[in-house]
Amino acid sequence: MQTRSFRSLLYPLCAAIFALATPAMAQPAEKPATAQPSPAAVHEMQAQAQKLGMQLGAIERKAIAGSPKLQAQQKKFSAHMVKVMKTLGYDPEGDSKRLAEIKGKVLSGKLKADEREAQIREFRRIRMHLMQGQMAAMQDKGLMRESKQLNAATMLAMKKQDPHTEDLIKQFNAIGAKLRGMSQSSTAQH
Repeated sequence: MQTRSFRSLLYPLCAAIFALATPAMAQPAEKPATAQPSPAAVHEMQAQAQKLGMQLGAIERKAIAGSPKLQAQQKKFSAHMVKVMKTLGYDPEGDSKRLAEIKGKVLSGKLKADEREAQIREFRRIRMHLMQGQMAAMQDKGLMRESKQLNAATMLAMKKQDPHTEDLIKQFNAIGAKLRGMSQSSTAQH
């Protein structure tokens, strides 16, 4: 299993979640009780979050690549994660291997439309199961402690890599908070 599967690409993933979490905002509210942003404004914020997420992901990858100590810490964390997941009855290595197989099949272009859709559904199911295993494993106190240490070390390395990291994170979090707030208020209005 690759080390990156548990830690890297955190910011791009969160940006994608922000984009997916707000589809109700793209529809105009039936009762404009409060001023809702236009769908174009929502789309622009989602695009900003995605752009910031990509920037932060790139900074994180460069910071990790430039630090053998951080790479070792990340590898140790991932190994511990896999061990805890296995004790909980999950098969992270098998799931990761199956995800790679499905991705290869789907990207090959050799599948019929219905086969492709079935493979995509299976991919999503396995990915969700893998994420559930990761969340369950993160209840382990030792793993939580390692995660906090790894996050702190990664953040320090990212700040050394790019002094604007903290500002980018603040912008990213502010946009995410706005999108979540709008999603909640639009849901409450319906």
